[in-house]
Amino acid sequence: MTDEIKDTLKVLLEAELKRLDQIILLETSRLDKIITEFKQATAHSFVQVNEFRGSLDDLSTNMATRREINALEESMSTQMTSMRESTASQIAAVRELIAVNAKRLDEASGAKNHVTDSLAWIVAIASIAVAIITALVGFFN
Repeated sequence: MTDEIKDTLKVLLEAELKRLDQIILLETSRLDKIITEFKQATAHSFVQVNEFRGSLDDLSTNMATRREINALEESMSTQMTSMRESTASQIAAVRELIAVNAKRLDEASGAKNHVTDSLAWIVAIASIAVAIITALVGFFN
């Protein structure tokens, strides 16, 4: 009977070993699938990270730096201030010319003449136009 028990136990043990081998094979297959999916997800993640890095590189090469923006802003501010001052002084000079021309015309004619008054306005408008053109030329140079 001992040999029969040994043989039965041997058969049961071999059957259990086969069952465990099958479980190990199934679990190994399942783990291989999980590892493959993980590798694919990781590769996809690296692609996205590299795309993001590429976008940042594009931004860094195309965007102006803070120093450049500050220098441009300062330059434009200086130019605008200069243009305002130049324009204001030219407008004051034109007003003075208008006043002088009006006074001279009044003195010369003794009374306001329509033709003389029109001529004074034409001279004044031409002086203003010259002042504005001069200011614009100075600003763009």
